[in-house]
Amino acid sequence: MSRLLKVGMGALAAVAMSAHLSAAADLDPPAPIIEHKPISAGGGFYLRGDIGYSRWKDPDLAFRNDVSGITNVFENTDGDDALVIGGGVGYKFNKYLRTDLTFDIRSNKDITGDARCGCVPGVIPNNFEFQPQSTTLDLYTFFANAYLDGGTYAGFTPYIGGGVGFAYVNYGSYTSANNPTTNNTGLTSAQVSPTNPSNVENQLFSGENDIRFAWNLQAGASYEIANNLALDGSYRYTRVANGDVSNIANVGFVEETRDLVGHEFRLGLRYTFGGGKKSYGGNQVFK
Repeated sequence: MSRLLKVGMGALAAVAMSAHLSAAADLDPPAPIIEHKPISAGGGFYLRGDIGYSRWKDPDLAFRNDVSGITNVFENTDGDDALVIGGGVGYKFNKYLRTDLTFDIRSNKDITGDARCGCVPGVIPNNFEFQPQSTTLDLYTFFANAYLDGGTYAGFTPYIGGGVGFAYVNYGSYTSANNPTTNNTGLTSAQVSPTNPSNVENQLFSGENDIRFAWNLQAGASYEIANNLALDGSYRYTRVANGDVSNIANVGFVEETRDLVGHEFRLGLRYTFGGGKKSYGGNQVFK
């Protein structure tokens, strides 16, 4: 074989090898393109609305007679349960911490009890020894609350929390029934003429209203039912400082002798706007 032919065959072999290597390189997968998918950090402003069952302990009531200095403790006191309706606005800082401001209404709770009238034997009959007492209560609470959210398990996020604030306590007209009085001006049994002890009428007095310190403790869990929308169920212990119920016409006051204590079971919705700040360190999508 001539030298020229050998050189030509070597050149053809080199070209063929180069084409084979180039084709093999084309079959290799391209380098991955990494994208960081934004995920919610769990923060943002939210609105909430709640409804629930408000169960309050029967109040301890007494009549404080400022004239005689005697305090008459009521018997058989009873306070109705009530529907509680509320709402609020809050901010979720991250997946563990949030705060909100809430306002709740509990209206037209009936309060009843029996009071001794201090009857005079032989003058005021014994059947007037106990006088039924009644009034109504509207209770409004305003709280600044803070919560610690736990981890999410099967879609549920448990939490604990608490708050401080104030309550507006509004008692309605106060009725003291079956009093041996000659009119409705608020006379006590001691002021009744002994010659007219059987004239029975109800005494009506205005209820007191004031603003008092209040606080609460809470525990519950939320469940995300849609994007940024969570169903919230909770128990709340609420305590309101005690105070006056009614001013008994220049004689004294009906008063609460201990704080008002409520146990509430609540169900509500929370809507978070925009899902909060975004984080870019986490989900990676390969293309």
